[in-house]
Amino acid sequence: SGAGGFVSDYYNHQMVFSASNTYSGPTIIGSGPQVALTGNGSISHSSLIFFGGNNPAATFVDVSGRSDQTLTLASGQTLAGIGAVNGNLVVSAGATIAPAGTNTTIGITVGANPIGMITAAAVVLNGTSIIKLNGSGVNDQIQAGSITYGGNLNLVNISGALLAVGNSFQIFVAGSYAGSFTSITPATPGPGLAWDVSQLSSGFLNVVASSAGPAITSSYLSGTRSEEHTS
Repeated sequence: SGAGGFVSDYYNHQMVFSASNTYSGPTIIGSGPQVALTGNGSISHSSLIFFGGNNPAATFVDVSGRSDQTLTLASGQTLAGIGAVNGNLVVSAGATIAPAGTNTTIGITVGANPIGMITAAAVVLNGTSIIKLNGSGVNDQIQAGSITYGGNLNLVNISGALLAVGNSFQIFVAGSYAGSFTSITPATPGPGLAWDVSQLSSGFLNVVASSAGPAITSSYLSGTRSEEHTS
């Protein structure tokens, strides 16, 4: 418990949490080892759960020993980094998932991973999903056997170039898809552009030309006007 966090960085062993842990600092897991939650084991107060390294196939959190076989991110929690959850993942309202994310300053996570992947057996998105776009077809990704959309999809263009018609991003990979996002940030990819979400049923988000015509967004009076009334 307390304001501190937990750092795991050793090879070929597993740290098992079998009770509720209420520390509020980060949980930093280095490349290779894993933290296992069994029984009622939880880390639902940890502000950040970060997967170090750059191997999306490596398991960092194993929840197969929990009764619900699920890692549930509570409001205020963020899951970031690159790697896998052995079990299901639920991103609750107020929680955030950010593949790759921002590397911490702890030595085990030094290095730049501009984009990355987080995987799980089944994923339910009810919070904020931060997905970075780094040029058409290059982006963060969430992979699962099934994905249920919800909450906010936050898209961050890190490429240094403006998005353009024809850009396409497969940001989700799953065997099945359900639900829909309640909002997308930013609302448009840029002036005269729109997000095409019609293919999110197969994980793709595309950039298309906006179908909206020109609109008056503001008006002002230049100079003065006088009126004469007679009766």
